[in-house]
This record gives sequence, structure tokens and C-alpha cells, in this order.
Amino acid sequence: MMSEVVLAASSCRTSITEVFQTGTSLPTTADGFGCESSVSTSKYVAQISTSLVATTPVTGNAVITVTSQGINNRLSGSTYTTGGTVRLAPCSTAASTFASCAPPAAGGVVNSWLCGAGATNGVDPKFLPGSCRAS
Repeated sequence: MMSEVVLAASSCRTSITEVFQTGTSLPTTADGFGCESSVSTSKYVAQISTSLVATTPVTGNAVITVTSQGINNRLSGSTYTTGGTVRLAPCSTAASTFASCAPPAAGGVVNSWLCGAGATNGVDPKFLPGSCRAS
């Protein structure tokens, strides 16, 4: 189930990589990469969104956030509830944490992608695939 949520971000990951590597300008508004969906795309994916990119890209820019549905994967108080989020971020260097991951400038190379629990309502990491546990 969670692999489907992570996989839902893959088309956005490809689009964002292409925009950075071939673009001369980057989207300066949220959901500006053209790969997002504000409606459910599958049984377990409620929506896919992306964050904006500042004129000089900084940490937290171009982050893909996938909101899950139908899976109790987010700790709320002492119980698990639905609606957990997963995020993927493009990094211009081989970063290992979201805090050290900044996207490249337009025309730059995406060196690596980080995957982990969303910054808001994040999925409990124990439900994420081993390759998706950056913090």
C-alpha cells in the first residue's frame, strides 16, 4: 500500500528533474510543475502537490508531497489515522537530510532525490519502504 503512495510521486519526480535540467526558468508558484493532482489518483493516493521554487532555490523548494488515503499510517495522539503524507525532494548535492537538500538552479543537475515522511502529517516511518526514510 505505501509503495503505491511512493510510486505515485514518480511521474512528478521525472517531470521536476526534466524541468530543472532543461529549463531556463522554474515555477514560482505551488503546484506549477504540471504533474500534480488535487483529486484522488488511486485507492491509496488522495492528492499530489509540489512546492514553489524561489528565484534562488532553497531548501524546501520543489518538494513533492503525496497525501495517502485509506491507510491508517499516521500517528494522531495514541492511534493511527489516515491521511499521512510522504515527501520527495530534489537535491543539487548528495544530501542525506531534508534540511541539507536544496534543489539546483534552472539548468542544473538533480544529483539525488530524498524520500521520507511528510513535513506535516507525516507517515510513521515504520510504514515507509527502507529507501524512503530520510529525515
